[in-house]
Amino acid sequence: MALIFLAWLPYFLRYYPGLLTSDSIVQLSQAIGISELTNHHPIFHTGIIALFVNIGQAIFGNINAGVAFYTIAQMLIMSGIFAFILRYLSKKQVPVIVRVITLLYYMFYPINALFSVTMWKDVLFAGILPIFIILCVELITNTEEFFSKKKNIVSYIIVSLLVFFARNNGMYVVVLTMPFIVIVLRKYWKKVIPLFVSIILIYAVIKTSVFALLDVKNGSVAEMLSIPLQQIARVVKYHEEELDEETINRINNFFECDNIGEKYNPILSDPVKAELNDEYFDENKGEFISLWFNLLTRYFKDYVESFISNSYGYYYPEASHWVANRTMEPNNLGVEQTPIYLRKYSI
Repeated sequence: MALIFLAWLPYFLRYYPGLLTSDSIVQLSQAIGISELTNHHPIFHTGIIALFVNIGQAIFGNINAGVAFYTIAQMLIMSGIFAFILRYLSKKQVPVIVRVITLLYYMFYPINALFSVTMWKDVLFAGILPIFIILCVELITNTEEFFSKKKNIVSYIIVSLLVFFARNNGMYVVVLTMPFIVIVLRKYWKKVIPLFVSIILIYAVIKTSVFALLDVKNGSVAEMLSIPLQQIARVVKYHEEELDEETINRINNFFECDNIGEKYNPILSDPVKAELNDEYFDENKGEFISLWFNLLTRYFKDYVESFISNSYGYYYPEASHWVANRTMEPNNLGVEQTPIYLRKYSI
């Protein structure tokens, strides 16, 4: 943990107090009480930002120090998680050379360091996910031992909830994993199913009560509709002339703009999601599903191409897109990049 943290330290000094994007600024403004709380970005992560930024600001008297306090906390958390993974590899008797290479990757791969000083929900989520995977592996491969210790069950519940709360789409990771584990561990279904049901119930209770207590507004439903919205937009983009007037009107009802095809970016769903008419969608979910299926039967190839265009970066090595931010998003919160260490050959 210490080696990883020290390897990342030059990035902290170079990009002090940390790297903030437009999403970071939105969350930070909520964390310090300037903006209304919403769950567009997970309220759990906004709460973590609030905890460390407000403590740092109270101690040192300025917002830059508050952001730096959060950044250091995130670096400690992530280096601790990576150290935990290395310890697990040691426990599983993975060859020393593999563990050394893994350690060096954690220490010196630039993206790891840049993300460690970036205020993004994705960073902590990426740290929580391998812990969830490790617990799933232990649940499946050492089932008897796993259920014999209460701490394992408690750990699985807590980590699953963290996956739920760290990203709004984290629930899909946990929920879609459940049926496969149930199939593999069907002999233990009397233990596995209550475990999974308890996770879902606890999540529902916490989310409902916390949202009500803090008066948190739900984010746009568009955040969970990236794939179908992109597919519809692609059809309009490339086949508008083939669509009849009734279909065009039905599509336009769901968007704020006149031509959603003009907003279509094959590798980025944000422009299309931003145009969704949330109110109309909420009142006409059935119509949306009908429209989506209707276009699916006519433009299946475009639907597939849309999905691939939006996801190929995860599995195609030649994908070219920005990965890490190296600047401070302009803001009116008083946060600015003031490097402590800046040399000609900077990181």
